[in-house]
Amino acid sequence: MMLYSHPQDNADDTMGHKIIRFTLPIIFLIIHGGIGIVHLFALRDLLMMFVQRYVTFWSWRFIELAAAIVLCISWLVLINVLQHLYEKDLKISWIPKRFLIVLGIQLALYGGTVLLLAIG
Repeated sequence: MMLYSHPQDNADDTMGHKIIRFTLPIIFLIIHGGIGIVHLFALRDLLMMFVQRYVTFWSWRFIELAAAIVLCISWLVLINVLQHLYEKDLKISWIPKRFLIVLGIQLALYGGTVLLLAIG
């Protein structure tokens, strides 16, 4: 927390810039969260496909519940890390670049998961 800010630090901040800087990270987090939820369900289906093939019937339910807990916690960690990175990037205006990088990684992972589901 800064006790004193130089007037030139906030000279280019108009009301429109402040609204955009506040809402843009929230919109990006909602998009990442939505893609993450869809990817979570696809990963769960992929895991259950492998479990049904290679694990005994009596272990299915435990593996399904444990996987759901682990995947949900990892999704929550992803969203919290992204929120921290977006807050940090507000000062250097790097949010759109980071959004596109993370979106590309998420879509590549989702595409790989869907491809494995289609093959299996």
